[in-house]
Amino acid sequence: MNRAVEIFAARFNPAALLGGRAVCIPSLTGSADAFLALAMAGGRPAPSVVLAVTPGLPDSDRLFDDLCILGERNPARILDFPPLIPGDRSSLGARLKTVAALRAWSVNPYPCVVVAPYPALVQPVPKGEVPSINLVAGRGKSLDFRTLCGKLAEYGYRRVPSVEQEGDWSVRGGIIDAWSPGEEFPVRAEFFGDDLESLRIFDASSQRSISRLDSADLVAADEGGASAGEGGAIDLLPPGSTVLALEHNAYSLGKIGDSLVCIYTGDPAPAGVPSDPFQTSPLPGFAELGADESHHPELFDAARTRLERHLASAEARGETIAKIDGLGGGFEIPGLVVVTKADRVFAKKKTRQARSRAPDSGQRLNDFDDLEPGEYVVHVDYGVGRFLGSSEILLDGRRSEVFTIEYADGAKLHVPAAHAHLLSRYVGVKGQEVRLHRLDGKRWSKDKADAQKAVADLAAALLETQAKRELVPGFAYDVDCEGMDAFEAAFPYEETPDQLAAIEAVKKDLASRKPMDRLVCGDAGYGKTEVAMRAAYIAALNGKQTAVLAPTTVLAEQHFETFTSRFDGTPVRIESVSRFQSSGTHSGTFKRLASGACDIVIGTHAILSPKIAFRDLGLIIIDEEQRFGVKHKEWLKRLRATADVLTLSATPIPRTLYLSMTGARDLSLLRTPPRERVAVETTVTRDSDMTVRAAIESELARGGQVFFLHNRVGTIGKVEKRLREILPRLRIVVAHGQMEAASLARKMRAFERGDFDVLLSTTIIESGIDIPRANTILVSDAHTFGLADLYQLRGRVGRSSRQGRAIFLLPPEGIVDSDARERLAALKRHGGLGAGFNLAVRDLELRGAGNLLGSQQSGHIAAVGFGLYCQLLRRTVAMMKGEKVKDVVDVKLNLDFIDASPASADPSASAALPYGYVEEDAQRMGFMKRLAEAMDMKGVKAIAEELRDRFGPPPPPAKRLLRLAALRVECAAAGINHVDVKGGRAVFYRTGSRDIAFVRDIRGSSADRKIGEISQAIRTAI
Repeated sequence: MNRAVEIFAARFNPAALLGGRAVCIPSLTGSADAFLALAMAGGRPAPSVVLAVTPGLPDSDRLFDDLCILGERNPARILDFPPLIPGDRSSLGARLKTVAALRAWSVNPYPCVVVAPYPALVQPVPKGEVPSINLVAGRGKSLDFRTLCGKLAEYGYRRVPSVEQEGDWSVRGGIIDAWSPGEEFPVRAEFFGDDLESLRIFDASSQRSISRLDSADLVAADEGGASAGEGGAIDLLPPGSTVLALEHNAYSLGKIGDSLVCIYTGDPAPAGVPSDPFQTSPLPGFAELGADESHHPELFDAARTRLERHLASAEARGETIAKIDGLGGGFEIPGLVVVTKADRVFAKKKTRQARSRAPDSGQRLNDFDDLEPGEYVVHVDYGVGRFLGSSEILLDGRRSEVFTIEYADGAKLHVPAAHAHLLSRYVGVKGQEVRLHRLDGKRWSKDKADAQKAVADLAAALLETQAKRELVPGFAYDVDCEGMDAFEAAFPYEETPDQLAAIEAVKKDLASRKPMDRLVCGDAGYGKTEVAMRAAYIAALNGKQTAVLAPTTVLAEQHFETFTSRFDGTPVRIESVSRFQSSGTHSGTFKRLASGACDIVIGTHAILSPKIAFRDLGLIIIDEEQRFGVKHKEWLKRLRATADVLTLSATPIPRTLYLSMTGARDLSLLRTPPRERVAVETTVTRDSDMTVRAAIESELARGGQVFFLHNRVGTIGKVEKRLREILPRLRIVVAHGQMEAASLARKMRAFERGDFDVLLSTTIIESGIDIPRANTILVSDAHTFGLADLYQLRGRVGRSSRQGRAIFLLPPEGIVDSDARERLAALKRHGGLGAGFNLAVRDLELRGAGNLLGSQQSGHIAAVGFGLYCQLLRRTVAMMKGEKVKDVVDVKLNLDFIDASPASADPSASAALPYGYVEEDAQRMGFMKRLAEAMDMKGVKAIAEELRDRFGPPPPPAKRLLRLAALRVECAAAGINHVDVKGGRAVFYRTGSRDIAFVRDIRGSSADRKIGEISQAIRTAI
């Protein structure tokens, strides 16, 4: 048991309660309730069950987090018992998991703590055994394949192409994926016939397996599969269990059975219940500061000094000092002082977020699951056409899967799936009509040649701009400065691979004398701020100052709290400049910036004021640059010439994205989501009282809060009146940018504390607001917002492990213009985790690309499409830099013994992904395109491993397709770009000419033997 918990249990002496049945502790401070629960569960002669009851869901979330942190070094099992929300599979799963554990506890007793908010206790629990499916790996040990499919459907699981949320299931060949509600990861069951051969958990974001399991339980995914009974959770407690009624005066548990021990907390005690002399005390320091006082550096430093002196005195007396940073708050009892980060730094406690494995680095922007019939595409050899879809045709006497493209005059081109790498989505110039090319290729050849020449001129101009920046003497930072290891080790989460790559890239930039200009792009909560804070630490320890620029006052304040918390214990001084501070405070900050006493300043455009003079500004961190005005961007552009600039964004503006994609600006992508994060449920619907009432009531029922966004200050009062009429008891707070700063600050902090149910506001919440309890957002007149704005608004919810809901409201009647419909459709389509970068590309498509570089380039972009234009520019820039450009593997294989049809009747000659192996067309086309794009054996092997993991052992046609992909790579390495096999004779053509390299006879009796002979011929020729 954790030493601190042992000391707590010895002081409280839970065994003394065995003589009586109820006692009241007037007050527990900080996280002492978690210590008490663990002491009761494991500190008595035998292990016990403790039911910890809180007044509401926010309190139970905090207690559950604290118990999980302490439980890492304690044997107790921690279970969650949330209120049941209709349609919320996560809450149902957690409840059923707890009910099953309590009913089975007596068979194998163990220390157990169940955390439940009071509203969850008054809801009935299922009668009889909890409906679940038990899976055990091994032949003959589990359900057969068909029975499992039937059970999943019976228990309310939702069949989908790919499992992404709790309650989903999918089937692919002999593999069944299912995500049991309440579980952290989904399960992958692989069958051989009717035998369950293996069980694995997998990452829903990457669809790749993580580790193996011996067994797994899948509970019912809807209320129908778990019919309720009459009793509650207290009725399930075994004799001798403890009911810990925290803040009991906020609810009434009624009569507790004689077989249970009951500990109440709160003053006064229940009638007839004695008070216990045991008590805990809060720690001095930040607990004594009010919300406004915490932002005054002098008061802040004085509070820290008081706490440090108190801890030093306790240590001198021989008391145990336990520093446990993740807990919600510290406390002390005789002999024990528990200190948390919340005690040492005035900042709200952050919810723990374990990290998952990174998705494959092979994620692409233009997979074929993003391409729909009717959209325009570009073929490298034939130009712009209209995509009609995929089909099968007879090609050289054999059926092949092809993509059909329509060109001018109705001509059609059938592109074999193996040549999918020659196609890309067409993005043109807004307002210009798309002209389809003719298949004769004359106009296309001219357009492509003109674009190549224009690209060469542009590349030269971009490189000249970069060269000028490199001539400016920059500052080379010592990135391994004093305390850097300790600062990095203090990060409370495990860095994701994407984060580590971004941090290393930033360090490399800072170590160079060339001024840094890097964009870090990633969804909300993916770790952009941590990358920025490490850069700021390096700057401060090298004697340079950092300016952190945020688009709104509210976001600036949140950044100030985050930075202050993260830099606790370092010599770095951080200050804020925004409307939330007085002019006197600003004046003091300006003086300290000028003298160098302030290392990091955080604020809005106020820090761009001419009044501010930095002693030595070295680093500028810009959050969501697209939110700033033209004048401010010009100022930043001038600073970029000498200072290092780090830009953070979830949805970069098209120009920023463009410059990054073409290599003119450095780019780091963060695409790994927090492990417990689930995609936000996105709904677009007409506005009605019924819709608004249902959304708000559903969120409040699960203990959450709601954002309601109305972006017109003049009519926001009418909306408030409407909401009060719909739900009279609703606690509403109104906030907008025209309010007096102090009033706005108070209202935002009151909402953050949970004093209100609904925040009715303008777009001041759009960027960066982090309130994990607010998990539903309603946006009125959603059609008036841009795509990036809508994405930012959706990012305000779903920032914890709970399902977020974004409801975009359209006018009750009337026509919504086509651009708005496309924006909203794109938002629904890209609803998954890590969608920000894809949405930025889609935003680029909707706006058109011609405005990025001026009119002189728009004609060329319109002619060849933005995608190909960027590709040409990237390659040209790389070649002008003298870098080696890796050629795309463009090898044609005309093999008369191969059938490329997924529905081939002759599997011995087929090379394809059969329909029965990869059933979804979009998934199959995506894999075909990736195989066509594979440039080396490592890429082919990675695709083979993913197919094996997600769909099971590849059948012979799929194995043959993978062999052909490897054969293309071999040909490219040998300088062969075309292999033609007819009637047992193979002709190999040299790359870059029509000359025959060599000829071989192919005598193999099977398709696989013939492929082997071709491969051997190439290796021999090398």
